[in-house]
Amino acid sequence: MKKILVFSLFLILLFGCIVPVQVEETLEEEEHIGLPSDVPEETAPAEEESITPPALPLSDETVPMEEPAEETSPPAEEPAKIYTNEDKPIIDIKDMQFVPSVMTVKKGTVITWINRESAKHVVKFGEFDYSNVLISNNAYKRTFNETGEFDYECNIHPEMKGKIIVVE
Repeated sequence: MKKILVFSLFLILLFGCIVPVQVEETLEEEEHIGLPSDVPEETAPAEEESITPPALPLSDETVPMEEPAEETSPPAEEPAKIYTNEDKPIIDIKDMQFVPSVMTVKKGTVITWINRESAKHVVKFGEFDYSNVLISNNAYKRTFNETGEFDYECNIHPEMKGKIIVVE
């Protein structure tokens, strides 16, 4: 059993995909263990005592309330940069994340992912839509010819996520 799991993990790391493996396990019947007869039954919990806090002295003194701060609007966010092929957009894979994690591009733009660390990664867009295994300093390029939002993740490290937004 252990050899099958190790071999499956090796294939996942080597090819970046999951190979279905059928594993059969034999389950033994559950053992029912009775309690010894000398264990006492549970006793009712003790009644809780209520504690009354001491009364606070009243005061005729009034305390002025602070005036509420003026509402200020948050600073306006700059619109996201829209990359084109002229920008040669790159997404770095480093520190176990995609940098930037969200990128907006024009339709027809090619994006390059570059693995900047020693861990292996696979850029995965769907069940059957992913890159080869990217070892250190390897790159993967993809052209986005349709508008929309495209979520992706690392097939090896699914906690690594990103999004490509494609506009006209």
